Amino acid sequence: MEYQWPYENEYGQTETVEADVLVLGGGLAGCFVAISAAEYVLSVE
Repeated sequence: MEYQWPYENEYGQTETVEADVLVLGGGLAGCFVAISAAEYVLSVE
């Protein structure tokens, strides 16, 4: 039985994202920072 991965291979592709604030991680601190930045009308990724 061969498993078929449901997504296309994205090896070698790049994606550029522009944001005012980049939040790495999550949890309570990450959520608080993202919400606070959004309240100041900043672009959050």
